[in-house]
Amino acid sequence: MRTALLGLGHHLPPLGDAAGVSRPIAETGGTSDLARPAAEAALARAGASIDEVDFIVFATMTPD
Repeated sequence: MRTALLGLGHHLPPLGDAAGVSRPIAETGGTSDLARPAAEAALARAGASIDEVDFIVFATMTPD
């Protein structure tokens, strides 16, 4: 059995203003809603389709 890391992805929501500080703020949904664009970016970087993927590792410090 062979394992390979083929692509990495990340996604940040648009910048918003929270108490006078400009930072990424997810206005709707939660962490899981940010995961899809990150996974799509990883697939694009790997030049792979979802049909070729057996496993995706998702890590975050913030819950939904």
